[in-house]
Amino acid sequence: MTKSRICALCVAWMEILNCRAEAAPARASEPAPSTATIPAPTPEPPPAPTDGPSAVYSNTTHVEAMVAQGNSLWVATRGGLEEYDMAHRNYRRMYSTRDGLPSLFLDNVTITKHGLVSVTTVHHDCTMHEPSRRFSCTKRQSVWVAARGEVRERIEGAPITARLKSGDGNEWLGTAGLGLWLRSRGTLQRLTPRGQIASNHVVAISEWNGASWFATFDRGLARRHDGRFSEALLGPRMLNDVMATNAGLFVATSEGLYTSLDGESFHHDRRVTERSISDLAYDPRKQILYVTATNSLWEIPLAQPRAHPRVMYQPGGSRSLQAVDVSPEGTLFLASEDRGVLRRDGRNRYIGYDRLSGHPSSWATDVLALGGGAALVGSLRHGVYSIDGQSPVTATIDPWILFLGRDEQDPETVFIGTQGGALLVGAGGSRPLVGLPNPCVHTIARLTSGLWVGTEGGLAVYQ
Repeated sequence: MTKSRICALCVAWMEILNCRAEAAPARASEPAPSTATIPAPTPEPPPAPTDGPSAVYSNTTHVEAMVAQGNSLWVATRGGLEEYDMAHRNYRRMYSTRDGLPSLFLDNVTITKHGLVSVTTVHHDCTMHEPSRRFSCTKRQSVWVAARGEVRERIEGAPITARLKSGDGNEWLGTAGLGLWLRSRGTLQRLTPRGQIASNHVVAISEWNGASWFATFDRGLARRHDGRFSEALLGPRMLNDVMATNAGLFVATSEGLYTSLDGESFHHDRRVTERSISDLAYDPRKQILYVTATNSLWEIPLAQPRAHPRVMYQPGGSRSLQAVDVSPEGTLFLASEDRGVLRRDGRNRYIGYDRLSGHPSSWATDVLALGGGAALVGSLRHGVYSIDGQSPVTATIDPWILFLGRDEQDPETVFIGTQGGALLVGAGGSRPLVGLPNPCVHTIARLTSGLWVGTEGGLAVYQ
């Protein structure tokens, strides 16, 4: 199993629990009756946490439901709650975890008998407190699952998932993949803002050539430049990593290794003949790019473009490599799902650290080289543990680890992404990240613009 398939576990469960497949029938909605004179009983929600994200970014093109209230159209999407001005036919704003929502994957939106906006997620019921425009949420004991139906109408190939007819004869249409549309006098107009992140499932982040780059699990490579997202002309859609080097930008995809020298055009790097690339690591001292496929390790000498790469199949006996990392001194580590962690000791010799050698797990999802032959291991079901060193992680964390990284500005700080949140571990202790758009965290990176966190439900930025 490659790292990308492990990353898909949370998404698969979310799809089952939320049961809003792209083939779900459109929901017919009607404008909510005016109830402005009824007092709202919702208690005032807690204020936004001071250590929460400064910004949240998501893709809102998959619409689940919509409801009208006065001139406001409320649209529940898989990237948050949107508000539109029906009179002026334009976008107002998006409500996210910064506004009290527990996640951005919304299942439904309604208007309560007190005239309040109410949304549901897979586990929560949330109601907006009108004066503060923040949400108060309660957790449900059970999860409601709906049956799937047949979609007969589409817009540019995207199934219609929700529809609403307003009193002026206009029809508002939500789609699975192309956002919100307005049909007025037979003419279709898209209203969902453009310039969004390509996908909410972000697996890797890098900074290169004056832009930020985001590898997504299902929608290719996104670039952020001058405050706007755009889709890079890469080709492959399923990505596992993106890595900036002094010789260009490299992308690990399900269709091979791809390279760009300018950020505009990408080409298939045929020095690596494997198709499914799981991870990348870069040694700037030796200018070597390390590339892992399912059962092979590739070393590409970037300082010698014409030199042939060195490849080793089944290093340390592993047939399922997950990740690769290299220490500042050049010590190479491999994470695998069958041999735990492997440390290279010489040209072709590897030392294995798995359950047979007394370590907690043989299924490693990620590895972080610490220097001096030591490393941190992220495992499936057994948390984080160390190899030949003392682990700085003392706080209780979710045992299902998805990501390990380091702060380039503060090498003493370790980033940990799990299926239950994210943690920053440094000399001053541990800091859990609050306000994440989704608890499954696949990547954390310190960029010029702040600390960026990629989850299965969107991006969050912390200052």
